[in-house]
Amino acid sequence: MRVTLVLHDRLDPNAGGGGTVLGLGSQLAAGGARVEYCSFDLLPSRLSHNTKTIIWPAYLAWRLRRTMRRNPQDVIDASLGDAWLWQQLDPRMSGKAVMVARSHGLIHLAHQTELAEAGAGRKQLSWRYPLYWGGFRIWEVAKTLTQADIALFLNPLERDYAVEQLGVEPSRARIVPNGIPDAFLEAPMEAAPLEGASPIRIAQVGGWRYLKGVNNSVEAITEILQRHPNVTMTFAGTGVPAEEISDRFPAQVRERVRVVPSFARETLPEVLSGHHIHLFPSLAEGFGLGLVEAMACGLAPVTTRVGGPATLVEDGKNGLLVPPAETPRIVDALERLLADRELLRSLQLAARESARPFALSRVAAQTREIYDDAAERHAGERQRS
Repeated sequence: MRVTLVLHDRLDPNAGGGGTVLGLGSQLAAGGARVEYCSFDLLPSRLSHNTKTIIWPAYLAWRLRRTMRRNPQDVIDASLGDAWLWQQLDPRMSGKAVMVARSHGLIHLAHQTELAEAGAGRKQLSWRYPLYWGGFRIWEVAKTLTQADIALFLNPLERDYAVEQLGVEPSRARIVPNGIPDAFLEAPMEAAPLEGASPIRIAQVGGWRYLKGVNNSVEAITEILQRHPNVTMTFAGTGVPAEEISDRFPAQVRERVRVVPSFARETLPEVLSGHHIHLFPSLAEGFGLGLVEAMACGLAPVTTRVGGPATLVEDGKNGLLVPPAETPRIVDALERLLADRELLRSLQLAARESARPFALSRVAAQTREIYDDAAERHAGERQRS
């Protein structure tokens, strides 16, 4: 099977989208597939990310047109909003491949959160926002979903929204999670000490962006650090200078705040070594790759009841769930774990077990089965047409 994986971003192995696509491609190739990639790495580096996003469907249409004539592919697995123009301009050639529309987070749900945050006065949207991100981009994503042979979603909320609001056929809508390196599940984990005065280390893994709930993180962690001198905090993979984060904390607790702006993905177990709790307060989240990776490393999650996290974490069983954008509830959840070390230990162990189904080898095998089923159905439809 010949597969092209398309991503509207760079193929950075240490980033969420890039690492996910590269990991999937590597596993598919190990299983015998011939894998090619199309990503922003093919565009001039001088272009901004927003410019690349805008021109990507046109560039991809040209690229796929040339690829399919020289080296026909069986599957085009593209991130949402990417391949609609190619399918419109070249229906004969695009119809020869199984078209997969893959969500890395459904923009329609993120858009709803953006509007809610703006309506509550917590965020100001640019006047340009409705022109593209809140307008045409939403249309592009919907177009790719309704044209696709298979639409892959990260959680049931995304799938149900696409079926009920965007008109995606239920039979073509599947849930496929992101995969995490199998090795993470075998890395040593450190159970929380039972003594109340023993140090507890909290971590947050992910980019420093508004929708990741970073403002709530700062507020909640400031309060926790002020109350508990035995607690430390690590922000990992922020993508911004350490000072930009540490300077937001009061001077008296700042020395207990550690920032790791970037790291090689395979070293995450080392970065999280000795940590016990993972804070993941996203306001909107399709999956939560950092959340699952931290769970695999044995950290008990405190996360919000949104999108992917709400399906990954069962409150009181393998972590604690809190409402989004409610700092006091985050503080209460952290206090509960700091006070009840037995509970913290049990959640650590349960979190790790809950992460096992997301091993990359299993996710890739599931994806290959979907490709094979879709290819068989696609061939039958072409014969009947």
